[in-house]
Amino acid sequence: MYDVGITFEGPKCIVDFGRGKFVLDGPDRGQERGQTYDFAVYALIAVGLAKGIGFRFPYPISTEVQTRVRENLFVWDAWRKKHLRSTAFEFSQVAAPRPRAESGGIIALSGGIDSTYGALIAKHQLGITDALLIAGADYSDAGQAGFVDLRRRVQAIADLIGLRLHVLETDIRSLGINWTYLHPMVLAACLHYAGGGLKHGVFSSDSTFWIDLTSTSSANYPGFIETLSTDQFPLSHVGSNATRVDKLKFLDEMLPQVFDHMSVCWKDTATGGNCGTCEKCRRTQLCMVSAGLDPRRMFPNYQPLAEIFDATPLPRKRDKILTQGQYFTKSLRHLPIGPERDAAIRMLTRIQDATGGHFMQGATPDFGPIPVGSVARLLDDKSGIISPVIRG
Repeated sequence: MYDVGITFEGPKCIVDFGRGKFVLDGPDRGQERGQTYDFAVYALIAVGLAKGIGFRFPYPISTEVQTRVRENLFVWDAWRKKHLRSTAFEFSQVAAPRPRAESGGIIALSGGIDSTYGALIAKHQLGITDALLIAGADYSDAGQAGFVDLRRRVQAIADLIGLRLHVLETDIRSLGINWTYLHPMVLAACLHYAGGGLKHGVFSSDSTFWIDLTSTSSANYPGFIETLSTDQFPLSHVGSNATRVDKLKFLDEMLPQVFDHMSVCWKDTATGGNCGTCEKCRRTQLCMVSAGLDPRRMFPNYQPLAEIFDATPLPRKRDKILTQGQYFTKSLRHLPIGPERDAAIRMLTRIQDATGGHFMQGATPDFGPIPVGSVARLLDDKSGIISPVIRG
């Protein structure tokens, strides 16, 4: 077990645990610091699971945090994720309950489709007032040229939606945590830290309920987010009821000018925009075509996908191939008859061949795939759309 030390330098918080430390810097919203230290506990869960160490935590926490930590670690133990280790906490102070703020809320906003959709929904349905952009997630620090460009884009999105944008910088990824699995804990820590004085915080879903049921590639699920909430600062989860195609259609209808600013790319961190050629950009282009939208609204260098898919090599890792199968399968539900649809079916055939005739929506190495017959059997002969029944 390692003793935790926490110090403040203005809006900057330094969390030291003997074998290392990390920083949460900003935003300075004029909120009180140091009444409870729930934020640091949630960040330390990620560190502990990554490094296999425990912590003695001498600072006051909310009453329910001990229960939340037990629930959180129980879930990780049930999932039995590779590369994650055991952690434990000893707490010595529980803060007296304080009244919850009466208004305001904050959402993590990265400028992609999921968080932009989530911010627009949460603004109108949950009354959020603020948005938080985190430096140190996809970009190493706030001074990186790509992040400066991204901040400009996200500021434009926040202005269109009507939210106050704040930036928080952290170096916690430098501790070697598995970002794919553990980023929800870091996100929760940042929302708790930045959200003092506000009524609640909001997560944007990056998957549908179906993927939540069939995959544990991340922990960004509505049920799991409850383990990161407190009574004083609860966290909500929005967007699981909509596919990415649904989200694109909604944004086109409600806020079409936002397409000038959204960014989904992590390949080229020299810019905050979209490279247009990486796997995620191509997947987004496929979703835009499926939604009946012109991909050039986000990707000026767009090339017709029918010309690209046949020449695109499959990923080397099996789980990445299965993920591609998931996206192409879902896109077929919406793709109109034409060259893009034909190319998508050929890609699915290649994926099936590469996986020995096995793939499923949302498949991951954690659960393994469901066997199916052929791509043709996934298509309803009459309607031309994917049948909801997998017929082997």
